[in-house]
Amino acid sequence: MLQHGRVLALAGALLAVRALLDAEVSSSPPEARSAPTHGAARLLYGERLDANREPSEVLALLPGLGPVRAQALVDARPLCSLAEVDRVAGIGPVTLRTLAGQLAFPDLPRGCEHELRVQSH
Repeated sequence: MLQHGRVLALAGALLAVRALLDAEVSSSPPEARSAPTHGAARLLYGERLDANREPSEVLALLPGLGPVRAQALVDARPLCSLAEVDRVAGIGPVTLRTLAGQLAFPDLPRGCEHELRVQSH
């Protein structure tokens, strides 16, 4: 029951942030509106979060994570791909499928050169 209450509180907070963002950009022409470059507000725009740059507090907002798994993701960095997220303790197949559309790996960090070779083939 506590988890359900937490989800409702989070949903309310996200709606409040969305209302603030909408009010802030409503006077801007549509072409000037864009998603934030980082932070949880990106989720409100349907954008993915950078798995290697977002703090654990932001990653914890993703469905199925919470603070413990989010910290495990941060501790496992650098993450080169979703396949590496699968190796993080506490992340199973269901959570991985949920995260697939919400995590991004835009700038592969040092040590991910093998991913560049795989992606180019």
